[in-house]
Amino acid sequence: MSSPRDQLLQTLAEATSQQPERIKLAEVQLKQWEVVPEFYITLLEIINDKSVDVNIRFFGVIFFKNGVDKYWRKTAKSTINPEEKAKIRSQLLSFMDESHNQLATQSAVLVSKIARIDFPNEWPDLLQNLLSIIHSTMNVNSATLIQKRAILTLHLVVKALCSKTFGPDRKMFEQIAPELLRNVASIYVEHTNRFFNMISTSNDIVNATDLETSLIALKSIRRLIVHGFQDISKVDETKAFFVLAFDHLQKFYTLRNSFQDTSSPIFELLDSKVNLIGKFYIELQKLRPISFIMTPGSRDVIHYYWQLLVMHKMATQPYGTEKILIQALLLLKGIIRKSSYNQDIKESEDLRISDAMKILEEQILTQSFVESFAELLISSYLILRKEDLVMWEEDPEGWVNFDEIDHWEYQIRPCAEKVFTDLITQCRDLLSPKILKLLENAALTQSDNLLVKDAIYCAVGLGSHELYDVLDFDSWLVNNLLIEAANNDPRQDWIDYIFIRVDEWDFDSDGFVPYLDRAITLLTRLIGEVEQFESRLKILNCLSLIVERMDSQIAPFSEKITNLLPTLWQVAQSEYLFKPAILVILTKLVQALWEQSVNLHEFIIPIIQYSVSPNTEEHVYLLEDGLDLWLAILENTVECTPLLFNLVPAAIGLLEFGSETLKRVLRIIESYILLVPEMIVQSYSIPIMDAFTRLFGDLRPEACRAIIYVIDVTLQACPFGLLKESIISTGLLGKLLNTIISVNEENPYVLVSYVSILARIIINDPVFFLHFITIASKQYNIQQEDLLKKVLETWLDKFDNIGHPKQRKLSAMAFATLIATTNSTILGFLAQFIGVWCDVLSEVKESGGGDALVYWQEEYVGKNEIDDSDASPETKRKRALLQRDPIHTTNLIHYINLKIGECEALNGGPEMFRQKYLSRVDNTLLDQLKGLMNV
Repeated sequence: MSSPRDQLLQTLAEATSQQPERIKLAEVQLKQWEVVPEFYITLLEIINDKSVDVNIRFFGVIFFKNGVDKYWRKTAKSTINPEEKAKIRSQLLSFMDESHNQLATQSAVLVSKIARIDFPNEWPDLLQNLLSIIHSTMNVNSATLIQKRAILTLHLVVKALCSKTFGPDRKMFEQIAPELLRNVASIYVEHTNRFFNMISTSNDIVNATDLETSLIALKSIRRLIVHGFQDISKVDETKAFFVLAFDHLQKFYTLRNSFQDTSSPIFELLDSKVNLIGKFYIELQKLRPISFIMTPGSRDVIHYYWQLLVMHKMATQPYGTEKILIQALLLLKGIIRKSSYNQDIKESEDLRISDAMKILEEQILTQSFVESFAELLISSYLILRKEDLVMWEEDPEGWVNFDEIDHWEYQIRPCAEKVFTDLITQCRDLLSPKILKLLENAALTQSDNLLVKDAIYCAVGLGSHELYDVLDFDSWLVNNLLIEAANNDPRQDWIDYIFIRVDEWDFDSDGFVPYLDRAITLLTRLIGEVEQFESRLKILNCLSLIVERMDSQIAPFSEKITNLLPTLWQVAQSEYLFKPAILVILTKLVQALWEQSVNLHEFIIPIIQYSVSPNTEEHVYLLEDGLDLWLAILENTVECTPLLFNLVPAAIGLLEFGSETLKRVLRIIESYILLVPEMIVQSYSIPIMDAFTRLFGDLRPEACRAIIYVIDVTLQACPFGLLKESIISTGLLGKLLNTIISVNEENPYVLVSYVSILARIIINDPVFFLHFITIASKQYNIQQEDLLKKVLETWLDKFDNIGHPKQRKLSAMAFATLIATTNSTILGFLAQFIGVWCDVLSEVKESGGGDALVYWQEEYVGKNEIDDSDASPETKRKRALLQRDPIHTTNLIHYINLKIGECEALNGGPEMFRQKYLSRVDNTLLDQLKGLMNV
């Protein structure tokens, strides 16, 4: 029989074959073996064995890397045992002389993954071992490859360690950073000096090893300084490297620009070096802005990048300079954002923030610099380039849509726009007069300077929030922009303008009515003319906003919009963002049309059915907006058409999804119950109550309360006789009862809502309630009296948790309903019931009809009370339901009197009742009740 190593080697060979059946069998076998002890150490031995085929070894290291994620942590299921881990760590650094680059890189990644988990507790000597390998090979020509692999591994380990953000991990990284920096910086300096010495003695760069090695070392240094030191301005090593990096930046940039062959690996390394130093300064300024300003040499760095922007204007950029200029813009953007300096106080308690701000304002952001920077941005970096104009000419829709994509950190003109926005925000008082002067001059500009005029207009748009009180935008629009656009095709700008004006917070819908027909006509025509999806989406969103803001005034024009939508829905098959936009505009149309929206049912309801069906591919994109549209249809209809009623099973099915969509689905079911209560209960009572029963216990308290609210509405809207079977047969009532009497502590917030359901049931049919208690007592195998006593004790104990006067009155009415009996267990709680009645009667002064203003204030699930400004059909249904609610129609004093009278009659008359039950009640409590009831 072959050894485990040979078996694993054979299986790995099968996994790297080109035959799918063999690969599948091998993957199954590896899956079984990966949890077996000694599997990973055996796999590592194969990976490090250079006699094995390199494809097998590469597959092995990838498999091992994935296994670390699954089985290396101590808390993982089937974790690798400590002894095997120790063996693995002892062999992990054996790949340093690996000649295959991809395999060596993946091995280094494997080391970094394990280091992130095990360093420093389980692998304390890792960094020292790596540094020892690097230093021992520093001046050994034959060991160049080993040194390169070790430096790469060290870089990946540092990268992994600085990605740990918890407090102790961050502190640990700051502790190791100084020593590591000294070592890695010495490596960087050694190789960089070798490279400069080489090019000083030869015009040709024949060996890039030193350049490549120093680049990897620089990556480690960047992370060590940025993440490993709280204040680099106070540490000699970081201050020295800050200055050294600037010196190297200038040298490498000059060398890079003098290099003729821009496609060679040498040029790419030089370019990477310049970009990496820039990234170092940008990250340092972003995370440690005060330290950056206070570090000697920072003003030189800022000035250098400023000079690059001045030297290399848009028309004079050397090959590949755009990325460096973007870095210059990003660095200056960070410098001018003064708010970041206040956020940086956490760096150290004694940071000299006032000194930093003084340097910033007096030496960097001077008036002359700010004005020059604004002029430079407008004249050179906001201006349209040749490629912009070509794209604009060939594909205007595509150009506008591309221009609006949020990629500003990677494109120079969008980046310049962001920088200009920050500049005018921070220096508004300085720049506002200058921008206005440029705008005045632009009005006189001839056609040969249209690009400059466009850049000025762009600057005005970017600074509009800062210029609003010094520039009359409406006048400028009418007297300048519209005139200039008269001979052009201003479609995209026109859409943007309409959107902005309609979206204003003080938008006057009445004032827009004269333009509404024209706007709708042009937009609906334009959506058929444009070709790109992004353009159609923009127009549709503009239409949607108009519908929302115009509300009922859109009704005469709704047909123009709805005629568009079926075709748009059909052509949007592959555009997942477009169909939600159609659902949104339909929702707004329905809300604007109210009862008239019934005419849209035939078109809308199949769309709703498609959108909410879990069987459609687009379900995940359409569900939420589909539910909103469904709810809007229900809220604004006066009849439940067959098409609309046929959607009910879909709502019940969606209850199973729970969580994110549950609230919307519950509101939909509530709307159906308000619309056609008896139809819903007769057809779907059992599946709805069954779904509610399964949901209880697995949801947050707020979700449980939302379900209870729908049950409460059902009990009010439907004849109770139609509900009796479903609330018992589905186990709903049993689950509520079990929660109420359970010994574990249920959230009082939820428990209060549960007893309100019992109160509704008792008021509707106290005999049914006692019948249910009898059934439940048999299931619990206890006496009926004991179960009833437990329920009432819990209810009374939690009564003080009931906050809303409506719900407190509901319980008081339920207790009054219960006493119309001869049941001694219930009447044994008479004193507690009287205490509740006294509390409730003393809190609220009811009208003769039993209503009170306080009963109409605040509800516990959404906006369920009536807003007089809202007159939708569902609002009217809610008002009617509430006006029928016994809470609003029953005078509590009269009701208690009535039930006490019934109780006296059932228990031998007033005198017998007094002797048998009232005599047990404290006279003070009885006197209080009589006083409150004016008896």
